[in-house]
Amino acid sequence: MLAKKWQSWIPIQLRSKCCLPSLPRRFAALATERLLAARPLIAVPAIVLRTVASGFGPPLRNPVADQARFAQLIDRRIVKGAGHDLPAHRPDMMADALLRLPEARN
Repeated sequence: MLAKKWQSWIPIQLRSKCCLPSLPRRFAALATERLLAARPLIAVPAIVLRTVASGFGPPLRNPVADQARFAQLIDRRIVKGAGHDLPAHRPDMMADALLRLPEARN
């Protein structure tokens, strides 16, 4: 019983090194995070919006990386006047992309 109590707060990295039982249900989302960390191809129609003032440096002008990542890339836009919170900074661009997505699928 004591082992069960301390297992719940052991960091995940340590847990995997100690060969402890599978992660509790509350960590199920981490499995999704691991899948996303592998950067799988995104196979649904997509419009990529890159912001100029994201804080991660200016977006690359060359779309090759996005084309390789998104199998059905409909459009890729560089958005000026927006930072990391694109919906708050440029709701017009978000709305335009969201409205265009279903049209582009047809």
